[in-house]
Amino acid sequence: MKTPRRQLLNSGLGDANRSPLPRARKFPKPELIRRTMDEWQPHYAHRLTQEDAREIVDNAVGFFRILREWKIAEQKAQAGHSKHN
Repeated sequence: MKTPRRQLLNSGLGDANRSPLPRARKFPKPELIRRTMDEWQPHYAHRLTQEDAREIVDNAVGFFRILREWKIAEQKAQAGHSKHN
């Protein structure tokens, strides 16, 4: 039996174009870019650019977005499972 997370991944719902959650693409505020660069710079040998920082923020947002999608999928699966028992 597939887990809800595996079902979600196989369904393609993790894809930004098919996600059931709204996705607004906004450029992070300059303060967030600066703070991201300050926080992450010690972990990189090269000097981070604003684009590097934007990508770090975008990846972090994407990570938490997929965790949220998985949680919603699991809750729906559990609700559906409990209705059938």
